[in-house]
Amino acid sequence: MGFCLWCSQAFQPQIGFRSFFSIDVHTGFCPICYKQLQPIDERECCRVCGRDLRLLDSRYVEGSVCRDCSRWEESEWQGLLTKNRSLYVYNDFLKEVVKAFKFQGDVALVHGFKTDVLQMYKKHFRNAAIVPVPLSFERLAERGFNQSEHIASLLDQPVYHGLIRAIHENKQSKKGRKERITHRENPFTANQKLKERLEGQSVLLIDDIYTTGATIRMAAQALLSFKPKEISALTLARGA
Repeated sequence: MGFCLWCSQAFQPQIGFRSFFSIDVHTGFCPICYKQLQPIDERECCRVCGRDLRLLDSRYVEGSVCRDCSRWEESEWQGLLTKNRSLYVYNDFLKEVVKAFKFQGDVALVHGFKTDVLQMYKKHFRNAAIVPVPLSFERLAERGFNQSEHIASLLDQPVYHGLIRAIHENKQSKKGRKERITHRENPFTANQKLKERLEGQSVLLIDDIYTTGATIRMAAQALLSFKPKEISALTLARGA
């Protein structure tokens, strides 16, 4: 018997054949709450950013790539990000869960995503060096924790703090789309203490939400001094 991390109702975790030969199938969310998450079907997603293409008007889809990614790939950011994969659409339910986790300090909620995060990692990013997207010192002091580090910890793999966020900015959630993607000074710098460990490696950035892709790409750009083999990202949600 378990208790749902979201609604606190008691529920019986599903136990079956998979439990003995793969990762734990218990998500931490009861079946009713878990069904409110909207997984992204990888067969129907943008091959670059992982966006659910079924949610877009066909005018904004070019082959297997969304219009946003086409524009990124036509700019100076071309080829910087190999791919992002997000677990879920950022629907109303997930917004409430992320709000409680990220802004209200209910960090235990992150464990409800562990099964899905592990499955995504093992399918697409096995053996990549894990680098959480950092907060600025000011934001970290304000919040008390970095949500990306908590997500990264679900992978049960070494985590490398390969980035430093030296510039403090307004919260991304307070910015409009245009402000997010407008060219600005890169807030990230590479942590040169980890140069030897990360140089030439496949790097996996971890963050909570992919919206425009600007934050992930600036983080990736900062890591170029390490001459990585490739840079990808794993995020909980793909925003609008």
